[in-house]
Amino acid sequence: MTRTLHFYLYRELLRITLLGLVAFTLVMTVIAIIEPLRKEGLSSEQITKLFIFTVPMMISLTLPVAALFATTIIYGRFSQDNEFMACRASGISTMTVLRPALVLGLIVTVFSLALSNFITPYIISNIGQAAVKANAKGIFNHKLLQQNIIKYGQHTIHADRLDPQTGTAIGVAFSTLRERKRENNLEFEHFMGIASKAKFDFVPVGEETFVKVHSENLFTFNTSSNRIVPKASVFIFEQPIPNEARDKVAFYHWNKLWETLDKPEQHKEIQRELEGLRRKISYNLLANSVARAMENGKPYEKFSNNQETYVIRAGKVSVQPMRGALQMWADSLPDGRQQRVEVSIERPGQRPEIIQADAGEIEAAWGQIENRSLVTITLTGRINVEGARQDESSPQRLDVWQRGNIPIPADVREEVQKIDVGDLYSRAEKVTSSPAILVQIAELKNVKVRKIRNDILAEINSRLSYGLSCFLMVAIGAALGLIFRGGQVITAFCTCMVPAAIVIIMIIMGKQMITSLKVQDKYGLLPGLACMWAGNLVLLTGCSVIYWRLTRK
Repeated sequence: MTRTLHFYLYRELLRITLLGLVAFTLVMTVIAIIEPLRKEGLSSEQITKLFIFTVPMMISLTLPVAALFATTIIYGRFSQDNEFMACRASGISTMTVLRPALVLGLIVTVFSLALSNFITPYIISNIGQAAVKANAKGIFNHKLLQQNIIKYGQHTIHADRLDPQTGTAIGVAFSTLRERKRENNLEFEHFMGIASKAKFDFVPVGEETFVKVHSENLFTFNTSSNRIVPKASVFIFEQPIPNEARDKVAFYHWNKLWETLDKPEQHKEIQRELEGLRRKISYNLLANSVARAMENGKPYEKFSNNQETYVIRAGKVSVQPMRGALQMWADSLPDGRQQRVEVSIERPGQRPEIIQADAGEIEAAWGQIENRSLVTITLTGRINVEGARQDESSPQRLDVWQRGNIPIPADVREEVQKIDVGDLYSRAEKVTSSPAILVQIAELKNVKVRKIRNDILAEINSRLSYGLSCFLMVAIGAALGLIFRGGQVITAFCTCMVPAAIVIIMIIMGKQMITSLKVQDKYGLLPGLACMWAGNLVLLTGCSVIYWRLTRK
């Protein structure tokens, strides 16, 4: 008799759980994924491709709720039809009747933990990222077609019209907001441009896809110069298309969560920051090397590119360690002569081309698409150009002279390659003596590393808390069904939503408290962890009281 009873309960629980799983997953997917993606401008085909990779993650969230709904409605109907009373009259204990629900709870717990910790991260990291990257061009084009504007962090692109086949846009406007640290101050530089026509190219580099914009009839405006400058057929900027599936700890494998918690420098964001700091060390080495040569009255002759060698002289120089740049000015020499800032471009078999100015700057920056650091030489103020390509009797006069895409000298690159990123993070004082770099590493540890650690702690505890709450939710759902006789769909749904809402709300609140550095600084991690696990404690208390009441009858 008991075997027949359990078979009946298992069959009904499985049937309603699967039906509830399909319904809840579809509803939650439409609300949480499809609708936001549609508003972002994605096509139906693109949404369908991305939907496939989000289903496992959504099932890990909706499966416990579906099992809770199934136990509430099945055991509610079981009690409403007086079948529970008949079982008790036949000598079958309450725990024997509830055994199928408890087994279902264990199965759901194991399956939910496996999905959230192993299956979903594997699918997203190995398949989802590739799908997003392969579809990056389509996502970009469709969003620009639908909304006429795209925002990526500090970069904004607008286009009146776009031909997705050729990647050509009409009526293009763009803006970039840059942050620059000078001394102890944080300055903002706004760079804007308008072009009648532009072309978008998409370049895959490693794990990222970059969008490159080339323009025609471009007018630019920079807040640092406060001048509108017309240019023609000039490259505007390059920007990586964000891939949300790559860096979020929510998509990390269980083992990777613990590895990153132990060694946060392995996180991709921290690695990028450390690589940037290592490059800044190379920029400072370069600036100091150039400065030493000029302070000793010698030219710097190690810049070369495409059979061109750049020989640089200046009367006075100043290293900007926060930017890794070198500023140059004209100055009087001890013999009374005026030494202006001078760049001599030497080419094989040709006379040198000499550019002289009142001031200048040498600045290195990371070329993301070229995947290497490149130097830009800029001269300003009363510029004269004469030599190989100009008539010496009538030298050319410019307001600004600039030459870029110059590789960093080999000796500086070799020196920087000796710096280990791990040592830079753990033993920064032994790697560099630059106060600016040491301050940035300290800020990295105190802000970003702490934030990532908190995110990982919140993710670990939320996965465990929600996974273990699956068993408690199913157990309390069956007990509530027996007590309230919630055999109707609406009654069962309203009854089961109460414990589910308690768990989800407490986990979300706990995650917000853990990930907030302000809350951590004031109260520590304990309140957030307590809040995250409080939902389980409430369910456990409720289960104990209700089961005690049922077994006493």
